[in-house]
Parts: sequence; C-alpha cells; structure tokens
Amino acid sequence: MIWGDLITQLVGFYNLLMDMLPFWGREFVKLFLMVCIVFTYAFFIWKFYTSLAKKNIFGLNLHQYTGERDIFFVRVLRGVFYILEYLILLPFVIFFWFAVLSAFLILMTNIALSEILMISAVIVVVTRMAAYAKKGELAKELAKLIPFMLLTAAILEPTFFDVQRVISQFKVLPEFFSNAVIYFIFIVILEIILRLFDFILSLFGSD
Repeated sequence: MIWGDLITQLVGFYNLLMDMLPFWGREFVKLFLMVCIVFTYAFFIWKFYTSLAKKNIFGLNLHQYTGERDIFFVRVLRGVFYILEYLILLPFVIFFWFAVLSAFLILMTNIALSEILMISAVIVVVTRMAAYAKKGELAKELAKLIPFMLLTAAILEPTFFDVQRVISQFKVLPEFFSNAVIYFIFIVILEIILRLFDFILSLFGSD
C-alpha cells in the first residue's frame, strides 16, 4: 500500500512538472527518461548475456581452498564447495538475470505480468539448456537477440513513450516478487537436473 501511494505521488509530481514546462521541455524530459531506460536495458543485456550463456557462469574455483589435507576430508570439502558454487550461488545469479529482465519488460511493455514472467523464464531456461548442451554460440544468440527483439517490439508500441505509464508500472514490481518464487524454484531444480546429466555424461567421457 505504501509503495502504491509512493508511485501515485511520483506520477502526480511528474504531471505537475509537465504542466509547468513548455512543449519542447516536456518532449525533452520524455526523451531523456526513455533514452535512459533503453540504454540501461541494452547495457544490461550486453554486459550479462555472455555470462548467462556459460555453463559455469563464474569461476570461483573453490576447490583451491581444500589444500593438502586428508583425502577423505578433501573429497567431502570439494563436495560442499560444489554444492555451494553450482547449486546455491549459481541459481541465485541466474534468478537475478531473470528478475532484472522481467523488471525491464514490466516497465517497457503493457504485457500482463504472468506473460512477462513466462517470457523471461523461457529465455533464461532455453539459454541455460543450450549452455549445458555446449552450444555456446546458440546460447549467446538466444540470451542476446530475443531480449533485443522484445525491445524493438516495445519501442514500436504507441504507448512506449508514455512516461506516466512507465512510472505507473512500478506498482507492479511488488506483485512480481510475490509471483516469482515458483520460477526461482524451477530454476534451482533445472540447474540441479542439468548438472546431474552433465556429471553423468562426464563419467562416460562424453563431450
């Protein structure tokens, strides 16, 4: 409720500012705000799409902390580090990518929240599957081209440059976090399954 009131006040302040400015000033403010949103979105996709397309997103190499110890202890410690790095930290990083992508789509489009969550989940999941299938270029293209295609489609919408609509869309963000739990669980389960298959294939020496 407090968040909704805050957004309502922000919309009111924006409208008041628009009423005070001449025509060229209103157009300048609209253009500046939308350029900032589009640039931030494009920069996010460009900066992180290669990471999402990697099977191992970050190379923490936690095994280095096992040192020269008892063999059994080293194996247990490596198992703990493996779970920490790939089954706990990695899903959170992937979910962060999913959450940011969803937030931008909420602001830039009029698509229903349920559909935005589904679109973002499909992009993330398909990219991760391509990464595990060792189709690096395909994974990169999926993580890059689809979000940019969505940006192009959003820009072509007549309401895209309606800044008041964009500000009002912030009201949806709390609802996103309440609905995103199931997608986080799905991402965790998916990573576990993909890791399991990858481990099984590695035992047979499969590339």
